[in-house]
Amino acid sequence: MRYYPVFLDLNHKRALVVGGGLVAQRKVETLVNYGASISVISRELTGRLEEMAAEGILQYLGPEFRDEYLEGVFLVIAATDDPMLNHQVSQRAQDRGLLINAVDQPEDCNFIVPAIMSRGDLQIAISTSGKARHWREKSGSRWRFNSGRSMKDCFFSWDVSGKKSSRGVCRRKKTNPYSRKLLIRVSWRRSQKKTVRG
Repeated sequence: MRYYPVFLDLNHKRALVVGGGLVAQRKVETLVNYGASISVISRELTGRLEEMAAEGILQYLGPEFRDEYLEGVFLVIAATDDPMLNHQVSQRAQDRGLLINAVDQPEDCNFIVPAIMSRGDLQIAISTSGKARHWREKSGSRWRFNSGRSMKDCFFSWDVSGKKSSRGVCRRKKTNPYSRKLLIRVSWRRSQKKTVRG
């Protein structure tokens, strides 16, 4: 399946996380960074989630999921260790037309969370349409992204199966913004061609 890439404004949007383990904790910490107002449902919480609840960073709704908790919610993440519960949460959320991500259950998602590489205001989101594990195991492909503290220095490459990668190198003193964008675009296309041929 091909996914439509999009960046969401979560500032002051209500997000519901069902689950209280380490996976749920990581989801909550990421949502906090993007300004979401977070509620959590779980029978147990990690120590960090308990601290965040005590500090008012998130709202703890209790141990049991209820349909009423979906009222006014913009985005839902099901991150429990119970696939059936995740499925149930997904069905309830989709019935209401909400955005839902069930961790490690793509069939119960209407959006996926891509890998993010960021430096300052620059963010790059990457999706392999659920094939990343296959690529790692079969081809040893990997992404690398390094940059300076701002967009004046950036380096972007894609290394496949140990082969020499195509590279886009940007130096503000040498190129203007349009040239930098073009250089990275050319590098990206060359990498794609090598992947198809290889």
